Amino acid sequence: MPAQILDGKAVAQQTEEELSKRVAQLIEKSGGQAPILATILVGGDPASATYVRMKQNACKRVGMESIAVEMSEKTTTEE
Repeated sequence: MPAQILDGKAVAQQTEEELSKRVAQLIEKSGGQAPILATILVGGDPASATYVRMKQNACKRVGMESIAVEMSEKTTTEE
């Protein structure tokens, strides 16, 4: 089987376009309520903060809402 070159940016764009359509259908079925992604960031790790921010941006691009909860690094599991 010959190697196949995959255009990651094109695949990502196509995936987001498909997700946008599915999100729009969910919003229509729910009477206007968009799906929501909730993230919880514990502590100030820059890599984790970047990851969460990227997920929030992706939500905006496909029409979803996002809720970000940021907690101190001293937060316990029980909290």
